[in-house]
Amino acid sequence: MKKFLGSVSMVLGSVLVHPVFAQGTDAAAPAYNVSPTVSTGGAGLIIVLGILYLAFVIFCFVTWIRMIVHAAKHPIENKALWIVLMVFAGIIGAAIYYFVIKRPFDKAHPKMK
Repeated sequence: MKKFLGSVSMVLGSVLVHPVFAQGTDAAAPAYNVSPTVSTGGAGLIIVLGILYLAFVIFCFVTWIRMIVHAAKHPIENKALWIVLMVFAGIIGAAIYYFVIKRPFDKAHPKMK
């Protein structure tokens, strides 16, 4: 119990001696020099990275849907296999479909887009 009271008094003593609490009689003067500008630190970077990540996720989702629609609308071999692959493999399946099927299909059939 003695140790506990000693540690509590030490914490309270350090809090009360802190410059914020030890302002004295002149309450208008700050205890230390504080810049009036607010620094965001890394918050701006986190917001920008979050927006870029959200844009990337939306791009991937739209690309995934476009590849599924392309597979459903056009006459390709193993249509059901490709659709199932894209549904279960997500954007990876859509990327494989794009490079293996869609690009050669668009080159062979330029008017069927």
